[in-house]
Amino acid sequence: MSNNYELYIIGTENQAHMLSSHLEGVENMFSVNSATLDGLRSKSVELQEPCVFAVFDNTVEDAALAPDRAKGLPESSESSESSESPDEPATVDDFFKTIKKIRPFKKNPFIVITHNEEIDYISRCHDVGAYDVVPDNLAPYEMSFRLMTAVNTYEREVKLKEKLQDAQKVAFDAMEDSSELGRVLQFLTRSNDCLDFVELSQAIFESFEKLHVHGSIMIFYEGEEYYFSDDETIRPIEMRLMKTVHENYLKEVSQGASVSRFLTFNQRIVSVGSSCSMLVRDVSEERQGRMRDILAGIITGLDSRSLFVIGRDKEARRQVLLKKLFSVVRETVDEFQELYDSSEDHTLSVMDDFMLTLSSGMSVLGLTDEQESYFIKAAEEAMNALVSQYTDQIKMRTYLEQILEQMQSLYKAI
Repeated sequence: MSNNYELYIIGTENQAHMLSSHLEGVENMFSVNSATLDGLRSKSVELQEPCVFAVFDNTVEDAALAPDRAKGLPESSESSESSESPDEPATVDDFFKTIKKIRPFKKNPFIVITHNEEIDYISRCHDVGAYDVVPDNLAPYEMSFRLMTAVNTYEREVKLKEKLQDAQKVAFDAMEDSSELGRVLQFLTRSNDCLDFVELSQAIFESFEKLHVHGSIMIFYEGEEYYFSDDETIRPIEMRLMKTVHENYLKEVSQGASVSRFLTFNQRIVSVGSSCSMLVRDVSEERQGRMRDILAGIITGLDSRSLFVIGRDKEARRQVLLKKLFSVVRETVDEFQELYDSSEDHTLSVMDDFMLTLSSGMSVLGLTDEQESYFIKAAEEAMNALVSQYTDQIKMRTYLEQILEQMQSLYKAI
């Protein structure tokens, strides 16, 4: 039980006192008051809510159990002394008719405390809205438990009704929105297959047609502006407007400002994204609020797919540049190979000519053995230097080939 309740006891003073004393363990949860059915019916009792009612029915006599009254015969003095005021219901039928007429019983929980355990009687109590039918001879703790159960049941019903109302509202709103929001979902699905700006614009304009509006879009990419209109008409004023709104949006976003993605004027709505702008014409004033909600989904999808197409185009360009770069490197390595081979042939030729010249000169010059040894040693040292240079060139060639292989592997991985 989430609240303290006002407990209104409809019965005699003794009954009210008895029930008050029976609130074992929950007495702090109820403020006890007395009331009468006639007082509730005449609205003379000022009720404090939330409240719960405990109705004693032992003043009600069924006609079947009171034959004298049913036959219109005079009542005995004993019966007359024990009867209640004429304003109170005298029969079971009167009791239930009275219960139905009391408005507080229709919006607040109540229990009936009775000695009648007939199934038909208990069923009629539930039919008129009673949350429980409690025997009047229950132990105190049972009486408290039944009262608390009735209140808890009432509170659960209230919460369920609120949830049901919320669910109904959501359902009605969903049914109202489903048609137009379905257009957004259709566009998002359709845009996933678009591979360029032209296909993307066609998907946008298909959605415009289904929404009964007209418009144009602009996509911004590397300083270029790609303009598309649903009727293929170039409108410079729209182009300038969409460009200006887009520039202002990006500027304010870059400064950390919170800025709306929409500009509404006359019967037009301009919406922007990070890479695009969209202008919709022919939107009546009563549709503008709803249309902004729909366009929010469309501009988000357009922006996302535009960025995908832009990224795809950049990747394609990067692949072309990489391929061109590898081609240039391959050509450079091939040229180096040609120069290397040519240098190798030239070096060997120079070495052969030098040794031939050296041999011929020695025989003509008539050098001493010591002089010949000197020149031969110098020639050998020069030859060794050339061989060392040749070995370094072989290493350089190997390094270049390894670099080329790594670049080719990188290109394939990309």
